[in-house]
Amino acid sequence: VAAGQPRGSTITAWLAQPATQQLTILLHTTGGTANSGSDYQPLPTTLIIPAGKSSASIDLIPLYDGDEEPEETFHIKVLPHADYTLSSPTEANVVIEASAAAPDGALLLEEDFSGSGTASLSGKTADLFDAILINSGGSATWQAGSAFRADGSIIADSAQTSASLNFGTYINSRKGQPDGKFILTASISENTGAWISLGFSQSNAPATTQNFTTASGIATLIYRAQNSSPAGEFDLFPILNTNVIDGPDAHTGTRTLSVTLDLTPAGGYNGTSHHGSVTWSDNILGALGSHTYTANVNFSSILLSEANSTTGNIAALTLRQILPPSNTFAAWISNFGIAPADQDFNDDPDADGLANAVEAWLGTHPGQFNTGLSILTPTTFTHPHNPDPPLDLIAIYQWSPNLIDWYPSGIGPLGGPTVSITTETQPATTTITATPSGPIERLFLRLAVATV
Repeated sequence: VAAGQPRGSTITAWLAQPATQQLTILLHTTGGTANSGSDYQPLPTTLIIPAGKSSASIDLIPLYDGDEEPEETFHIKVLPHADYTLSSPTEANVVIEASAAAPDGALLLEEDFSGSGTASLSGKTADLFDAILINSGGSATWQAGSAFRADGSIIADSAQTSASLNFGTYINSRKGQPDGKFILTASISENTGAWISLGFSQSNAPATTQNFTTASGIATLIYRAQNSSPAGEFDLFPILNTNVIDGPDAHTGTRTLSVTLDLTPAGGYNGTSHHGSVTWSDNILGALGSHTYTANVNFSSILLSEANSTTGNIAALTLRQILPPSNTFAAWISNFGIAPADQDFNDDPDADGLANAVEAWLGTHPGQFNTGLSILTPTTFTHPHNPDPPLDLIAIYQWSPNLIDWYPSGIGPLGGPTVSITTETQPATTTITATPSGPIERLFLRLAVATV
């Protein structure tokens, strides 16, 4: 199981023959170095096999926090019960692959606030501002109210002010794309007055004499002043003053705060019911909260703001774009112009009966009709093969005597034949040979593709 994948693997329980009535299998996870809830999603304690079926599966979903971690393991086993008789194997050892720390990603903009404390931040050119933002209609020139200074300090000069950098349409253009993940980070000092905010604005040119609540603010985190009540609180604002998430209180000192936008299909974006998510975090506490957008929102500029003559300091502001690995399913599907809502593993935008994940394994176009498996002889099949398939996919072959009950290689119905499935892969094709252990009336073969 690969850490950080949107899907993991599966564990399947098999019966020797279809259940005559619904059967509940008892499960137990134990041992190993991985922890339920932090290293993998908690697993159920029961598995239901419906009447008439001979198998059922549970998903194994590893969790990834962006930190480097070694390989970890845990065990899952079937417990005995009077309703069924156990046969080997009854236990599986699950290995969660070692994971590297999340990459820093591409640095799109950086502001070190190296100017003078007597000069306004307004009109200053950002220390780094990628050309891709300029080409998307952005501007490297700060627009700021009088309270924001070029050295990052905020002086008690106005009731409410803000500072913004416009990056044009770039972030919005990455919605539904594998590279649509961004992290905005800044160090913000403890402050006096009201609060300092870090986030985005839906406006390309938010007013400099307003704070985020009236300047189209979005995905905003505020660090409340030490003389506020409650003092030193983090509050999270998905959209202006709506859906406010009350964060932890009583924090002091300079904190490195981050706002992460995930607009990728792997993060759930589909352009209909899911329009991306935001997660806020602190360098000491970790994740502070998150929100999923159920309607379209725009991210047009970075927005810093303050209120009630707050004084404090902002430093080391960056915006990074997290780039996906080049050889993944998400990267593969992005090459064909498929609508974001049709890019999921199990989607079939060309209605040819082949899910996108299967097309990726075959190396065929997910938007054009393809046939999949072809019969060479009653026990030999062939299909096209992607010579460089996505690294997060694996193919599984199963056979069936009736198109209802499916078995892996070497397994069959109680008292019936088994089928051994072997493959021979050439650069562009794979040939599959199914060898029954005895007479068999009908033989069906299928290819399933799963993540690893």
